Amino acid sequence: QIQNTMALIFPKLPLWRGARGLAAVADQAKGYLGFGSFHSDNVEELIRLPAEHYEPPPLPFAPVAAASPTTTAPVDGSCQEGRFQLDKTFLGKLEFGSAQARKLFHIDFDNWTFVNHGAFGAALVGAMEHANQWRVYQEQQPLRFFDRTVLPQLVGAYRCMANMIQAPPTQVALFQNATTAINTIIKSEARGWQQGDDIITLNISYAATKTALKEACKHAGVDMRTVRVKIPSSDEDMVDCIVHQLTPRTRFLLLDHITSHTALRLPVDQIAAACAEKGVVVAVDGAHSLFNLPIDCELLAKSGASYFVTNTHKWLCSPKGGAVMWATPQAQEKLSPLVHSHGATQGFTSAFIWDGCHDYSTLLSLPYTVAFWEAVGIERARRYIHTLASTAAHNLARVWDTEALSQTHHQGTSMWLVRTPTPTNGSINDEKLLQDFLYSNAIECPVKAVQGKLYVRISAHIYNNLSDYERLATAVLKFRQS
Repeated sequence: QIQNTMALIFPKLPLWRGARGLAAVADQAKGYLGFGSFHSDNVEELIRLPAEHYEPPPLPFAPVAAASPTTTAPVDGSCQEGRFQLDKTFLGKLEFGSAQARKLFHIDFDNWTFVNHGAFGAALVGAMEHANQWRVYQEQQPLRFFDRTVLPQLVGAYRCMANMIQAPPTQVALFQNATTAINTIIKSEARGWQQGDDIITLNISYAATKTALKEACKHAGVDMRTVRVKIPSSDEDMVDCIVHQLTPRTRFLLLDHITSHTALRLPVDQIAAACAEKGVVVAVDGAHSLFNLPIDCELLAKSGASYFVTNTHKWLCSPKGGAVMWATPQAQEKLSPLVHSHGATQGFTSAFIWDGCHDYSTLLSLPYTVAFWEAVGIERARRYIHTLASTAAHNLARVWDTEALSQTHHQGTSMWLVRTPTPTNGSINDEKLLQDFLYSNAIECPVKAVQGKLYVRISAHIYNNLSDYERLATAVLKFRQS
């Protein structure tokens, strides 16, 4: 009777029963169930439901079908359970590197050779359209969206991404970018640092996070050291180099999973295990990891890592403004959000899921994005981009008569560093000259000065093919001649 009455009064208001049936409606008569004055279920209860008892809330609008001209049955996926209309037959047979694959992105392929996916990614057309549906739905009735819809839908996104990185949903939080998540970790950890403590990072770590760590150390009155690792080096040598730099006062290590500047994949599980034996807290910046590599945070926890952070807008190709943080239960006791709002004292999920009124559409579009890749075949796509990146790197090295920086550390990733044949001293000025030359020739590819030599950092995704790197090879040879 309650359900029928609600349907008559609010015919367009989705009535989500979740796993608790009509009891959810009856509970609302008793008062607010979660933090603040939101008219929705308690997010701490929803996030803790066992997977077999959890039912994602339905979409309040009909999903877009941007993958092909026709729409078939909904795709089956671990995050979606048939919520998204995707042409699974079309996507499952999609030819990577083809014109059809390129139509799935907004990149201007008619005018640009784009081999720099690693910088900021490139959003899927369908994911952007899905995110825009959320924006429109929000503005159709803002109170309905914020008071009754957004929190349960965000829980669905949390659980979806937890599954993607093989972590319990209760150990995951979503952010607008990896930099914000890393700053949250650093500032939370810094509250416990004392004078004389030793905080370390690596010379090949991301510059922005090193800056954040340096600032936190300055305010905490502790020392920050940068450990210099040789490039290239074996996994064993890299682990030994770091372990030998640890002291009895070392408290915290920040390192990358895949380095941004040098595109190297680090043995983070081995490093974390070695540091854990000495009581050092390890935070892994995996900005380039999601979709690029399989992620297993439960395995990372066993290795001894406390935190892992990754972006969604890079290799997963979500709209801009999405990142995932994983933290062990022990680490959560120290974590505090940068922005404190209604749920700050109500539990880990409540503390991070709501940080005020802003555009949550990217986070809400994540289940769609994952559903898309599940329809394509995540492993199938990953094999293509890894193979293409490796083949392209070897072809460039052969044409230029140079070499890739480190074949061992690039294997199984979608970014490679290849030395250019340009007669320069590898200075920052030379880097910019070549970068500007490539840009003026409509080629988007980063140039990196490393150890006195110039390299290009190539990326590969499903829209790329070998002709992209052939144009790059020709352009660099033209620059050398000029």
